Amino acid sequence: MTPIQIVLLYFSVTGVALLLITGGWTAIRNWIKAHAANKAQEAAAEAQALEEKAEARAQELLKKLQEDAAKSGQTSTTVTGDVSPQTGSAS
Repeated sequence: MTPIQIVLLYFSVTGVALLLITGGWTAIRNWIKAHAANKAQEAAAEAQALEEKAEARAQELLKKLQEDAAKSGQTSTTVTGDVSPQTGSAS
């Protein structure tokens, strides 16, 4: 390390130590918490927007399927009773 780098490192460490001693740590901690809270809030808003977009797309596809079924005259069918595969021998 050159003498200039040593001097810069000394003053940097001294400045940070004084900042932390004088209560700057609480300000730094509060800033970090506020920044993290803002990021979390933005992420939640983005997730909500994506969820709403996916729901709108699903509703759009469902409506299209219903319209296609109505045009072709198809109806839904219902199955009553046991629909599980039968077990037993085929002989």
